[in-house]
Formats: sequence, C-alpha cells, structure tokens
Amino acid sequence: MRILARAIFILGLILLAVVLYRETQILRSSEFVDGTRIMVLFLAIIFIAIVIGATVAITIVPAIGESVGSFFFNPDQEIEKDPHADAMAKIAQGDYNGAIEEYTQAIENNPEDTHAISEIVHLYCDKLGDPHSAEELLSEMLEKEWPPEQSAFLASRLVDVYWNHEEDAESACHILRQVIETMPDTKYAANATHRLHEIERALGHGETHSLSLEEKPESESETAEPE
Repeated sequence: MRILARAIFILGLILLAVVLYRETQILRSSEFVDGTRIMVLFLAIIFIAIVIGATVAITIVPAIGESVGSFFFNPDQEIEKDPHADAMAKIAQGDYNGAIEEYTQAIENNPEDTHAISEIVHLYCDKLGDPHSAEELLSEMLEKEWPPEQSAFLASRLVDVYWNHEEDAESACHILRQVIETMPDTKYAANATHRLHEIERALGHGETHSLSLEEKPESESETAEPE
C-alpha cells in the first residue's frame, strides 16, 4: 500500500514536470519572451526531478530489490516470528510479570517448550524473588509425561530452586534420588549422582571437605537445556 501511494506521488510529480516543461516551451516561442519566468519554471522542473530521483532511490528501489530477493531466495515462505520475542521485549522493559505471561502463552501454544518453562523459573527466582512460584510451576510440569532429556532437565531446574533459592537440601536430594531410580544406567542418573554427592559434601555429610554453593567440579557434565 505504501509503495502504491509513493508510486502515485511520483507519477503526479512527473505530470507536473511535463506541464511545466510545456509551459516553458510556450513561453520561449511567444513574441515577448519572459526570461525570469522561464528561469523559474526551469528551476522548478529541476527541483521536481531531484525529488523524483530521491524518492525512487530511497523507497521504490529498495522495495523492488527486497521483493525480487524474496522471490528468488524465499519464495512463498513466511517469516516465522520468534515465539519468545514478546516475552524478551517485556524483559527488556523490566516488565517481568508481563514476560511471565508471554512465556505462559508460549507454553499454552507449545506444551513442550521447556525453554519457556526455564525462563519463567529464572524470572521468578532471580528477578521477582519468588522461588515458591517457580517450585510450583516445575512440580506441576513434572507431573506430565516427558521424554527422558526434558524430564531430567526440568528435574535439574527444580533441584536448582530447592538448593540455590530455598535452601531445602532435603527436597533437592529427594528429586535427585528419583532421577537416579527412574533413569538407571543413563547419563541423567550419572549427573544426578554427581550432584547428589556435591550437595552432601556441601552439607558436610559426605567427603571430609565441604563444597560451597558456587563451586562445581570441572568434570561434572550438567544436563544441558534441550533445544
């Protein structure tokens, strides 16, 4: 619609330039030549030509180039919007509750969106100081059926909430033992075992030396967030 309006504008300028040019020709062929008026008309034609050229260069040419490029490289392909774009915009504005609402909508649209779940947990714990709401969300999500990778990831995030934000080591260890029991002989069980030992050491119930909350063994392979 904008391109059409600009095209009509340019066409109008061209018609105006043609009229002024004809007027100039008539004045030049008249018996009494008005040099000043001819000069004014000539300058007006030049100005119109500059405006037309600038308008074409700034608006029409880029639009045509984009259309041609889309035709050859992305025919009939719609640009997909990032499902988390609105949430990230809210975060940039400092509207964390609004971001949680956007992430919640993303989960409703895609119940397997573990990234959105993780981001809500992050906002609750690190931005709003409400780890209890994060705990409730993860507990509710873990009641559903998940593939092993996603299940282990969400369980790991719940351990984070219990251990790092609520200082509830008992609940954190309980979740880790569940992972070990339900996923034996898997990398998820191995990671859970390693982390369980880490927490026990930090509490002084395992090895002779304790481990602070910030320290993590370099050899530990944490469960990565599924894509």
